[in-house]
This record gives sequence, C-alpha cells and structure tokens, in this order.
Amino acid sequence: DTVEEGLFSEVELIVGNSGTGDLTYTIIDNRSWLDVNPDNGVVAPDEADTSVVTLDASALATGTYTGDITITCNDPDNSDIIIPATLVVVESAPACDYLPGDVNGDGLTIGSDITYAVGYFRGASFPPDSCWDETASDWLYVAGDVNGDCLFIGSDITYYVNYFRGVNTELRFCPRLPPYGPPVLGVPIKPEGEVIGRVPGDEIKADTPSANKK
Repeated sequence: DTVEEGLFSEVELIVGNSGTGDLTYTIIDNRSWLDVNPDNGVVAPDEADTSVVTLDASALATGTYTGDITITCNDPDNSDIIIPATLVVVESAPACDYLPGDVNGDGLTIGSDITYAVGYFRGASFPPDSCWDETASDWLYVAGDVNGDCLFIGSDITYYVNYFRGVNTELRFCPRLPPYGPPVLGVPIKPEGEVIGRVPGDEIKADTPSANKK
C-alpha cells in the first residue's frame, strides 16, 4: 500500500474455513510498522474471521518497506501461510491554494461563482484552481467541490444555491485536498441585485481538469 508520511492505512485480512472442523489460527507480523488485530481466533466450518492490518508510516521516512504476515493454523495441508506486505511511504501532499466556493478565482464567494460553474458545465471556461487527488488519480476543480465529496458535479451547484438560500450553513471542501486557509462558514448575504438561479444537478455533467493551474 502507499501511505503519506505520518499517516497510516488499514486493510482487511480474511481467514476462512472451508473444512469440516474448527480452524485455530495465529497471525504474526515481523515489522514494527505492521499490526494485525485480532491476531488469533477459531473459525467454525464455512465461516470466516476478519482482521484489520494496519500499515503505520507515522515513524517512517519516505521509501519502500517490506515485511511478512504469517498465519499459523491447525490445517495439516497449510499450517503456515506467509503473506508478503509492502509499504511505500511518500511525501505528504501540500495543501492546495484555493478558497472553497471561489469557482471563478476572484477571491470572493458570491453568486457569480455559481454562474461561472454553470457556464463551465455547459462548455464555457474552466475553473482556474485544480489540484491532484492522489486517491482518485485525477485532477479535481477543488474550489467547486462545495459539498465536500471530492467531486465537482451538478450536486455542487445545488448545494451552493442552497448555501445562499440559508439551507446549507457552510461551504465544504474535499478532506483529501484541504485549502491553505479555512473554509468560508456561515450564511452569506446575497449581493444587491444578484440573481441566483437553481440548476438541477442531474442536468449537468463535468469534464475532468487536465492540469493544475496553481
């Protein structure tokens, strides 16, 4: 697995029993950055146990680390099962330089950002701020992801409109790509004369950004 410095990852390890008797097992790891919980148990026939394997990069420098997880059990045909484990530690991704909701990049979060976002979905200009999402292996127009689901799609327009109407009380952001500054909170006041239209989310589809403009 690949983990940023200072973080950890968890994966499931399933021990199943296809035999006719109880399966007694013990799980052993051989690295300090590996942990398996629970590490022993008894599995009835046609049942399975699930353990959580934690790969902890909190004390590791960047690089590739290898180890083994050994399952010892009372199965005469497979008494020892060795599972290799690899942990790749990468540098922490920097926070992105953007303001949640500032889709047009003018430093403000007002109704014109909704107009700009709608225009983008209809084929007009691309939002100026995009950041690389390592988890999704794709670029994200981060300022437009105002509902915080790590996507920029039509539902963000609906959420943004409801923000200005006082239904939603904050502009959110993708937790994987936090901004340098704090998000804008509270219910905004609509600028005098500004007309904000509602655009159904299911009528809008987004293209994918191709480069990080920041």
